[in-house]
Amino acid sequence: MTKPSKKLQDAFEFFLTYYEAGQISYGIILVESHEMSEKNLQEMKIHFGKEGSLFAQYYYDTESSILAILIDNQKLSFTHYHSLIVKNYLQERNLLAGQILIASFPENGESPVQILNDMLDEMSKSTSEIGEIRIFNFEALKAKPQNSILVVNDDVTVNEFLGIFLQKKGYKLYSAQNGKEGIEKFVEHMPDLVITELNLPIIDGYQLINRIKNSGSVPDCKIMVLTDKRLDEDIQKSFQMGVSDYIIKPFSPLELAVRIKRLFEEIDDKGEV
Repeated sequence: MTKPSKKLQDAFEFFLTYYEAGQISYGIILVESHEMSEKNLQEMKIHFGKEGSLFAQYYYDTESSILAILIDNQKLSFTHYHSLIVKNYLQERNLLAGQILIASFPENGESPVQILNDMLDEMSKSTSEIGEIRIFNFEALKAKPQNSILVVNDDVTVNEFLGIFLQKKGYKLYSAQNGKEGIEKFVEHMPDLVITELNLPIIDGYQLINRIKNSGSVPDCKIMVLTDKRLDEDIQKSFQMGVSDYIIKPFSPLELAVRIKRLFEEIDDKGEV
């Protein structure tokens, strides 16, 4: 992707400076899109302007094909919600071409101007999939290397929720919607943890677990099952195959985060021995 021109920063400079001076919260959404005309942009403004209470600024950078949206007085949770709506809007009009990166001030950094600059730099380097929504985490970039997680689930909603939730916790996320894609993503990214459903299309969860365990490519890779299968035989079979944890849906996100953290602590402790 072509690096965004300075025009984008200049277009939002007044608003970003205003937010910072007044310590006003805001959300920002950056989207890789197909070429948008002025008419496309105006139609989008009118469409979302009908919501009344939503006050936002829109800018499309023709050099990098990045659509930028600033949302006044909104925190990260609403920014994520609105990014899903923007994603659907662009997909319906065949305008979505790549990733979506979101952030908020002050939740994701101390300076709105710096957040925008770092987000644009991150987008120019990233190779995320079309439509993937990621949270920009400036502090995580400065910290130690991120633990990586591959989520394999045929429910897109579950994948998107876990992606956003776990990225907020500082993890690097990959996702797949079936067992075959899960194996391909595993080989490509070599994650530290795989969270998989057992009921998967093409290749089921048991086959996926078996392939990962027999690959030998990531000896310390942990596997967690997240499924609606609650029979004792499924639980026993999973642990016999080498699974590290088993969580039954519906699940508590907070409990999931604690158990993931515990698994990574086990990996770190083993590495220090």
